[in-house]
Amino acid sequence: MSLISKLFLLFVGGTVLIGVLMGINSDNGVGNKTSNILEKNKTELIGKVNFDGTQFHIINEEDKDWKSCYFTVNGKYRFPTNPTSSRFGSIKSSETTTIRASEFTLDDGTRYNPYSIKPKDFSASCDNRFGFWEWN
Repeated sequence: MSLISKLFLLFVGGTVLIGVLMGINSDNGVGNKTSNILEKNKTELIGKVNFDGTQFHIINEEDKDWKSCYFTVNGKYRFPTNPTSSRFGSIKSSETTTIRASEFTLDDGTRYNPYSIKPKDFSASCDNRFGFWEWN
């Protein structure tokens, strides 16, 4: 077999291999979108947070409980204060948990004051899943 024939076969074989690999990884318009939605639903908490001026009302809208949680207001006030050493127990499926705004603190112990600081956002982390809500 001549050198040109070998190069031609190598080129054709490589092209076919690349085509097969690209076909396996291509977006067919349905599969990847569905898997992304499923993956998002596995990592994103589904719920609501309401603030009445003094308390945060956290609503779990999922079919399963949220466990081992911690919460943050305005990106820096946390409850519990040190989430690496303690966590909030759980929020049962379809139930609401209420936490007083003054329970949220900075690292130095400064408490969140709802009378002087407007809540702009609220985040929750439970079982390595995350939720984020904003207010105007």
